[in-house]
Amino acid sequence: MIQRKPAKVVVMVEQAVRHAPKNADPRIAEVAGAMGLSARSLQRHLAKQGTSFSRLIERTRRQHALELLVQDDLNISEIAQALGYTDPSNFCRAFHKWTGQSPKRCQSKMLEKALPGRPKS
Repeated sequence: MIQRKPAKVVVMVEQAVRHAPKNADPRIAEVAGAMGLSARSLQRHLAKQGTSFSRLIERTRRQHALELLVQDDLNISEIAQALGYTDPSNFCRAFHKWTGQSPKRCQSKMLEKALPGRPKS
């Protein structure tokens, strides 16, 4: 078996999450198999990095949400759909849990920073 750097394993899992079909998080067994590992080995690698498969899924979704929010041409429903949420309210609840604020408020703040002269919505 090829030796893998633990940090590289985290990046590979994050990429798998990003490239998963909409409305479907990847399964740990599928990701591990694609990496030439058992699910348990992948769990051990991630534990060495102080994380877990489910935490990486959540972290990757949160980061992707923030990237999408800065795009002025996307509304909250479109962002929710791009992240695999079938109902925008589920996305809003998850986003609030991650950041402590609504996606719309966060989007307004981020766009104001990116475009200081932009009128507030």
